[in-house]
Amino acid sequence: MRPLRYSINVTLDGCCHHEAGLPPDEESMRYWTAEMERADALLFGRVTYEMMESAWRKPATDTWPDWMDEWQIPFAEAIDRAKKYVVSSTLSGVDWNAELVRPVSPAPHPDMSLARGCAACHEWGTVVTPEGRHELCPTCQYPSLPPSSVMAFQQS
Repeated sequence: MRPLRYSINVTLDGCCHHEAGLPPDEESMRYWTAEMERADALLFGRVTYEMMESAWRKPATDTWPDWMDEWQIPFAEAIDRAKKYVVSSTLSGVDWNAELVRPVSPAPHPDMSLARGCAACHEWGTVVTPEGRHELCPTCQYPSLPPSSVMAFQQS
């Protein structure tokens, strides 16, 4: 079995936003091009897939857009040809060398206003249990539960 490599753009202050932080430069694009070329496949959720497709899919004209610098083209070509898996319960289909994967169960929908400042879930409002289930964070999403109930919930 090969290792699973995971990456996400996170700023030092913990922001996970594709437009936050430093813009890509030639060095970072060379690095990410090499990573794309090493990958067997890419795993995206619907939003990330749609965002990446709109930016990096080669146009039907077979010519890269004018906004793209020459040093970005190797990355664009690598991600364009990469095998992709898209996890979505709402998309009816995908292309761009992608396969649609339906989630086993719907993702929980946390109340993000309750998640602010929660260390247990890093302000995401959800946690992954030791069994691999994706659940609402018992610490912040169930504020009316007594602390002993939250502890029992976390251990189950």
